[in-house]
Amino acid sequence: MSQPFNEEAVLRLLGDLNRRDPRRRVFGAGVHQYKPNPPLPVSVIGAFEERHGVSLPEDYRHFTTGIGNGGAGPYYGVLPFGVVPPLQGRVLHFGV
Repeated sequence: MSQPFNEEAVLRLLGDLNRRDPRRRVFGAGVHQYKPNPPLPVSVIGAFEERHGVSLPEDYRHFTTGIGNGGAGPYYGVLPFGVVPPLQGRVLHFGV
């Protein structure tokens, strides 16, 4: 397993980006505002894994439960857990 994300460092870097781009000129920043969504409870990820018989990557589990469930990220940001990108104008949600 790789080194886990350092939550404090990630949030500090997002704060730095927020201060450096007050007019939200970086593509997508006006949508995510350099802020992650609130983290998910570990139980949500565990229930999904059990229901679907899968194990999600540790880095992804750590990020969504320790830093944020989507939000700040490249372009318009990272989609929250359980949301599939829009297809023909519809956002799909799968069983979480």
